[in-house]
Amino acid sequence: MKSLSELADVYERWANETETRADEILAAQDSYAYEVREHQHWRAEQMRAEAAVLKKRAAELRKLEQRRSMYCMDLWVADS
Repeated sequence: MKSLSELADVYERWANETETRADEILAAQDSYAYEVREHQHWRAEQMRAEAAVLKKRAAELRKLEQRRSMYCMDLWVADS
């Protein structure tokens, strides 16, 4: 089972890969017919939105793990 920070790293990697694919789609816009361009532009924007959600989840997981580690440290200090 992955730790929260490992899962956050996976989400971050997926987000970066998705953004790269969106950039590639937008860079190739000139080679598409108008109807295809419109659809590809829409798809690239959807991919950017998906990447933003993944990055937000990654940040939330990192914050949760940080809180958890602080809580565990507090328990350890209290038991000492």
